[in-house]
Amino acid sequence: MPRDRDPFLEAARRELDPKMRSSTFVVTVNPAGPIDPKIAIETGYAVLLDKPIILVVAPGLTVNAGLRRIAREVVELTSPLDSMGGQAQLQAALERLGRRLDPDGMPGWPPDDHDGAA
Repeated sequence: MPRDRDPFLEAARRELDPKMRSSTFVVTVNPAGPIDPKIAIETGYAVLLDKPIILVVAPGLTVNAGLRRIAREVVELTSPLDSMGGQAQLQAALERLGRRLDPDGMPGWPPDDHDGAA
C-alpha cells in the first residue's frame, strides 16, 4: 500500500494535523510500558510545529533524557492525575507555561527558564 494511502496516515492528516496546528501547547503523558504510536506521532507533531509540551509523568515512572529535553514543563506527579493533588500539579504547570507565552500564544525562544521543574 502506498504511504499516501495508508489509513493511519490519512487519519493523522485529516484529524490530528488541524488539531495540533490550532493548539497553543500539548499535554502528553509519559507512557508506561510499550510506546503508544498515537503519543509518538502527537509528540513529533508538537516538536515539528514548535508547540510547548507539558509532559505528565505518573508516580514512580522515570523520564528518559530525550523527552525531558523537549518538554517545556515536566510534571512528576506525586499522586494520580485524576486525583485533586494530580490536577493541582497539572494546573500549576499550565499556569507557569501561560506566564511564559507571548500574547499570540507562542513561546519565547530560546526558553528563558527551561529547567523542566514542576
